[in-house]
Amino acid sequence: MEERKEKKPIKEAHLTLLGTNSLVSSLKEWFATVQRVNINIVIGCSAVMALPMEQLMLKQALQDVNMLNQSGVHNGLMLNTPFTDDIEACCSTSALSCFVENLHHIKTTTPAGPKVKKTLIKNLQKKIVEKLVRNCDLDQIQKTTCRSCASYEKRDTQDFLKALQTLLQMTMVRLNSK
Repeated sequence: MEERKEKKPIKEAHLTLLGTNSLVSSLKEWFATVQRVNINIVIGCSAVMALPMEQLMLKQALQDVNMLNQSGVHNGLMLNTPFTDDIEACCSTSALSCFVENLHHIKTTTPAGPKVKKTLIKNLQKKIVEKLVRNCDLDQIQKTTCRSCASYEKRDTQDFLKALQTLLQMTMVRLNSK
């Protein structure tokens, strides 16, 4: 008889909470200890507000940027870097595209680095992330002329990743204030 191997998802975590006591601290503690996971939250007894999937996606992208910064080779490579001060009104999605375009050039030093970079690029290219980063409606964006990626000042990879991190953090702040 053929032996069936149980397929276990890689890097998946499950969290079960059976009450609301110290829920926030439990979630914060859990998120702090888990780096790259698919999250399934099961809550019993009462309804609890959890992070929307969009915010989880941005949070994961921020973690990936941090991991890439730690595993990246900072060897003087200069990349076109849209700093938040340089991004014109309604051009945040254009800036995001510039970041994605340049992420391909960053080299990594850890075994997990290439996978983190590939996942980050894939997630930043998702329409939902583009929609979250967008700070104007589509009509305003179409009327705006944004800078080309090549027109942004070239900065080293650490500054580049910090600028990407800042754009994502500003998006999170804007989402949290709604």
